[in-house]
Amino acid sequence: MVSEPKENNVAFPYERQAMNGDELPNGLEYPDQVLYLSFRMLYAQLRQGVIDRDTAVREKRKLLKEYK
Repeated sequence: MVSEPKENNVAFPYERQAMNGDELPNGLEYPDQVLYLSFRMLYAQLRQGVIDRDTAVREKRKLLKEYK
């Protein structure tokens, strides 16, 4: 499971990969897969201008709260 946020606000071990839009890593348990895909979508929407940074931050917090 996920640990507390670390440097650069990266809270999930595979978050950097999700941020880059990388393929879903092998070996993740189902809750981690869902969080990974949610982060990947969140970062893609941020890059595309669908949501702003403040919205992305709020949604990321909600995702992490429910994940924990």
